[in-house]
Amino acid sequence: MRKVALAFALAALVAVVAFAGEEEKSPTNSPWFDLENCDFCKHLSAQEGLMDHMDWENINFAAGSMSVTTVAPGYEDKFKKAIQLMEEAGKKMMAGEKLHMCGMCQSMGELFQTGKAQYESFETKGGWVSLTTSTDPETIKKIHAHTDRTNEEFAKMVAAEAHEKHDH
Repeated sequence: MRKVALAFALAALVAVVAFAGEEEKSPTNSPWFDLENCDFCKHLSAQEGLMDHMDWENINFAAGSMSVTTVAPGYEDKFKKAIQLMEEAGKKMMAGEKLHMCGMCQSMGELFQTGKAQYESFETKGGWVSLTTSTDPETIKKIHAHTDRTNEEFAKMVAAEAHEKHDH
């Protein structure tokens, strides 16, 4: 159970950088990223300064995808606190509590609910690496689609932030 709760918590970590703007909605009508209302992702934004001192990359490969999160020196404790709180949210969910999730977390949860996706994570000197893999070709396609969508939404967010910072 802890592994599944941790998978949900760390899947939420993939949404490291997000905003509550006009991003495309998920099939459940939640934003793909939602740091204000997602019961997993909100723990990232609650740690003061953490969001501005993290970087994240998602990469598809033959058996699934890899997410690499790096944290700037001095923000490691805040990062670990956010993970701890997301793990606690995952335990609540596993105990039957209904939690609000953004589209990204819902999508990741659906992958794990099939029982055909595996999750591994590794703490690194400067952050976190996680792998979502499968041996089932259809599940691998879904993992890739999830990663592609996450990357697309992230690119939109970065473009919107750059536009907001542009002096008109």
